[in-house]
Amino acid sequence: MKRIYLIFLIGVSLICLTSCHLLLGHEYEFVYCQKATCTSIGYDLYKCVCGKEEKRNIVDKLEHSYEKHIVSETTCTQIGEIQYICTTCLDTKFVQASEKLLPHSIVIDYGVDSTCTTNGLSEGSHCSTCKNVIIQQERLPLKAHTDNDIDGYCDECQTLLEIIYSIKNITDLKNMVLNPQLSYRLDANINLEGVEWQPLFSEQNQFFGKFYGNGHSIDNFVSTNSKICSLFGYNSGYISNLKVSNFTVKLNNISSLIGTIAAVNTGVIENCIVKDIFVNGEYLHFEQTKYPSYSGTTATFNLIMGGVVGENFGKLVSNHIEGVFEKQFQVYNKYYLDPAFFYLDTDYKSICNLNLTIGGIAGNNNNLIKDCNNKSIDQTKFIIKSEIDEKGLSIAQVNCKIDGIAPITKTNIEDCYSLNLNFIKDVQESKVSSNGYNGVKCILKINE
Repeated sequence: MKRIYLIFLIGVSLICLTSCHLLLGHEYEFVYCQKATCTSIGYDLYKCVCGKEEKRNIVDKLEHSYEKHIVSETTCTQIGEIQYICTTCLDTKFVQASEKLLPHSIVIDYGVDSTCTTNGLSEGSHCSTCKNVIIQQERLPLKAHTDNDIDGYCDECQTLLEIIYSIKNITDLKNMVLNPQLSYRLDANINLEGVEWQPLFSEQNQFFGKFYGNGHSIDNFVSTNSKICSLFGYNSGYISNLKVSNFTVKLNNISSLIGTIAAVNTGVIENCIVKDIFVNGEYLHFEQTKYPSYSGTTATFNLIMGGVVGENFGKLVSNHIEGVFEKQFQVYNKYYLDPAFFYLDTDYKSICNLNLTIGGIAGNNNNLIKDCNNKSIDQTKFIIKSEIDEKGLSIAQVNCKIDGIAPITKTNIEDCYSLNLNFIKDVQESKVSSNGYNGVKCILKINE
């Protein structure tokens, strides 16, 4: 029995000497430390004194330790780049230096004005950093030659532009009709007093050249009983800077087309001044009928007039009417019917009819009137008489379309104005004998 107990004690002792106590557990001791890096984890190693057990405390990987290296700067044309290199493991990564490009450093490229001989450049710009063009400079067209002194040469480069012939007197003025395609310059004021004027140019021989009034004037011209009453007549050329004053028209039983500068314009008239216009028209229709023919007739007269042109098919720009614009029209119809028998009833009639179309600038406009003004004292007087003897009907009638600019226009009138129009009416109806009559009529229609 003692032997068995002794063996038991020896076994327990051996167990205690060769293994950790089950109740106390392992007793660990630090053995080794493996440091963590940016590429591998680290750990601390512990072993039990029994020599059979060990444990490790894990340490996570460290973050990379990057150094920053600028590869390229951000500019106005490209995003910059930055390189990062880990000082431990040499791991490399690239990132953009910014999210967007830098703005251009804009430099103005100043324009250069054109001359009549050298093309200029428009204003542009470029970037001083990348040298790229922001706004391209454009080549500008040449400027037009100028000839303000109207000598035919360019004021700037002295290039001969045209041959201009000087007009100094009435003879020079009339000789223009020989060469209607040339250029002329008025170099003196011309007084036409005492000259019975006929228009320079006709429908068959129109003016196609250039006439530079040069600020001078043509004064005191009179046109009597002509179908065309005008200084130039028919203009298909260019007329500018002319002054015309004291234009008088006298008409007697004739239809007429009247325009101070041109009766008909298909060209250009600009910067002209017309001052003081006087028009007097007398229209008498007299007839006496006897047995066996009692029929009366109608006499019709047509007048178209404008302060600058009668009819405009071209361009009227910056022309002005000044002073007075006086017009007087007398319309007189006399009808003497001598019946064979005093008791003869009749509805025969006799008519004198005047159709007027009058404009401060143009009578009839078919193209452009721009920046033209009628600043004249514009007055129109109508004297209408109708007379009869015995029987029948005598009528004197005026149909008038009148406007401060143009009463009839089919196209543009731009930026024009006129002062008020004044009318004076003198209407007379009378009979000669007392044998009885059907009647007399005086009719005036204005803008109806």
